[in-house]
Amino acid sequence: MNSKASNHLHDSSDSALDQLLVGLLQYKGDRASYRHSCDRLIEIIDSAGKQGVKLLVTPECSCSEYTFTSKDEALSVSEQIDGELADHISGLAQHHQMWCVVGMIEQASDHELFNAAFIFSADGSRYCYRKRLLFDADHIWSESGDLNPIKLSTELQLSEYNINPPVSDPFPPYPLFNIFGWRVTVGICMDLNDSRFLKFCEIAAVDLIAFPTNWIDEGHDVLSYWAYLIQDMKRATLLAANSYGADGAFTLSGRSAILQASPPTLYGVAPSDGDYLITCTLDYILPELPLDEELT
Repeated sequence: MNSKASNHLHDSSDSALDQLLVGLLQYKGDRASYRHSCDRLIEIIDSAGKQGVKLLVTPECSCSEYTFTSKDEALSVSEQIDGELADHISGLAQHHQMWCVVGMIEQASDHELFNAAFIFSADGSRYCYRKRLLFDADHIWSESGDLNPIKLSTELQLSEYNINPPVSDPFPPYPLFNIFGWRVTVGICMDLNDSRFLKFCEIAAVDLIAFPTNWIDEGHDVLSYWAYLIQDMKRATLLAANSYGADGAFTLSGRSAILQASPPTLYGVAPSDGDYLITCTLDYILPELPLDEELT
């Protein structure tokens, strides 16, 4: 268990939790049997909810795989935030009073495609975050979330937390969710290599980073690399949900992990291969960073 200080004052509402059961799904979708992959995902989400998981994170492009040879190929396995699959997941999130962060290929109303995360709340609200720092393979099929960000509602913006936005990035499209009193943001894969995202997480003093990813095996220890990237965050825990095995010309590394930034502590990790649901109960940590600091 993540040994963090309790007796917090982060939220006075009845819904605030000193302990949070989080879940990570390491999962391999199959575009050739996409609907079956979606059905399996729904079953796993339902199972996680029955176990009491309050925040579940799935991989990037959870059911479709990631690399495509054309936009049309990706379009055939895309989803809309108000579509049938989203309806199923939203219903489960409400039924189990949980939040789900699910990596999807988003089909926007104008048929643009985005590498996105659909976020489903316990109260039925739905949100979408679009990957901001694209990898080379994304450009074949995905529009830029940097150029086409989702306009955040007021309650998801920095100003709601008394944090001034950065001068260089006055409207950062990284959301801040209050999930049972925990401050949670979302980044997708290459976003973790983006200094803007790392600085956002540090200054916004996020408790949890929901991190759908299809991280490529580059022959080094991925856990050590993730720990290096988040080392300046005083209170964040990374919830890295990865896929595994061959995906086009790449091999994905697996090793999905629940990784606390400081002190660097590993609370759960999957092997490099296979589908796994990892759960861990985390204890809340009191804020240590000023909330009125301006991002630079």
